[in-house]
Amino acid sequence: MRIKSFDMISVSLAGLAFIGIVYYLLVVAPALSKKTKLEEYIDRKKADVASMLQVKSQWETFQASRKEAEGILRQRGEDFTLLTYLERVSREAGIEKKIRYMKPVSLSDKGELYKPECIEMQLEDIDIQRLVEFLYKIEQSKNLLIVDRAKIRPVTKGSERSIELTLQVRTYRLGEKDGAEQE
Repeated sequence: MRIKSFDMISVSLAGLAFIGIVYYLLVVAPALSKKTKLEEYIDRKKADVASMLQVKSQWETFQASRKEAEGILRQRGEDFTLLTYLERVSREAGIEKKIRYMKPVSLSDKGELYKPECIEMQLEDIDIQRLVEFLYKIEQSKNLLIVDRAKIRPVTKGSERSIELTLQVRTYRLGEKDGAEQE
């Protein structure tokens, strides 16, 4: 029995289609799947690298700030005391007679590189202008002073209005460890 040429072409096309499907299922589809997975992996790694670069930038900024702070702490010297500095600033602002009390506040000291130091002070019968001047001199000083807490209470005596202020001012000292060791 002879196969007609039309049937021969049909069988050949069916065979080619079968081989094409098998080739697609065994070679092309797994390769495309692997390619997709690799592209997703590459995208994740690119995001990881971008995140690492951002963290590196933040770390470098932190290190620069730390070195600047250590320089300021060294520059102000060992004889710097927060209590003396606050007394001097209050004299400059003209409010030294308005101080009700100044007392040290104990903070946790775990033998770290930077030892915190804090003073709580209360001022009474102070006007807004002198308060702003006093706070400005504290916050804008080059001595790394931070106003941690401020409680402002208006006080009225007859027709006079004034303010009672309780605040905590914090700074740091270099500990026993040498700051240059911490790189």
